[in-house]
Amino acid sequence: MARGRNAKKMNARETFTHVAYSDEAYYSEGEYRSISLLTLNVETAKQLRRELTDILKKFDIMEFKWRKVKLRSKKYYYCAKKILDLVIPLALKNRIRVDTIIWNSSTKYIPKRDNASIFQLMYYQLFKNVLIKRWQANISWKLFPDEQSNINWDEIKEFLDLASFDADILTRGGKRLLQLVKNFDIVEIEAVDSKKEVLSQIPDLFAGLAAFSRLSYSKYLRRYGTLKRYGILSEQEENEQEEGLTGSERCRFKLLGYFNRCCKKHRLGVSLKSSGGLWTPNPSNPINFWTFKEQSLNEKTKQVPLSYF
Repeated sequence: MARGRNAKKMNARETFTHVAYSDEAYYSEGEYRSISLLTLNVETAKQLRRELTDILKKFDIMEFKWRKVKLRSKKYYYCAKKILDLVIPLALKNRIRVDTIIWNSSTKYIPKRDNASIFQLMYYQLFKNVLIKRWQANISWKLFPDEQSNINWDEIKEFLDLASFDADILTRGGKRLLQLVKNFDIVEIEAVDSKKEVLSQIPDLFAGLAAFSRLSYSKYLRRYGTLKRYGILSEQEENEQEEGLTGSERCRFKLLGYFNRCCKKHRLGVSLKSSGGLWTPNPSNPINFWTFKEQSLNEKTKQVPLSYF
């Protein structure tokens, strides 16, 4: 349910009811980039933090990172499976959402700006379409982006208390800045160290899976073109198909296949084949992947229209 236009003034001293954790993947490499946003209420966050901490301790991992999911570090692969097993039941109960936006960095619909500017636009898409459209009214947010993000969150904070109408993007000193509008009900933004705030490690996993599914789908399809139902191969077929893959690809393809099977089993509405990568046709589903695609570009202003649907 979308909230009303008259949102209260944001103040860091106000109480927030919900929290959001975000992280990015493939910031400056590969054709596809992604940002994932984990959203949930404060009480569920406490429970999830405890359970995730236990998983990390079990595998003797201080910080889960997608880039560490490799054949030589199998514990990260098994840890990722446990994280998925933890997140999916909570999503099925509508206690959490994980929304991931993916975009093709080479498309003509994305202006040729620096990465930071593009990521700011994509963060705006997440905030607009998740915080407002996917959660009920009369709640307030505190955002916890990964402090390793290439976005300058201190710069963005300057605009939190500014009046905002329909001006979503401001330009100051020739630099384009993202403005978080008041009706987002954002109380505060606090960049966090993902080593200390384990919930930031969940969007790291989903952002990595999302971009990888697009970047490597053609190879995934070639290697696993003889998949049986839900992507299950015989041991002999699996060994044959894995010839020529890197250690990272082997581990990540297995994880992607596991996640795909979980989505099918629980009817989460997440597709892998129909869009050449992870995609959720119904964005209201609690685990949502979408590709940012604009139908036109304003040639006069060279700005991407900020619309999702």
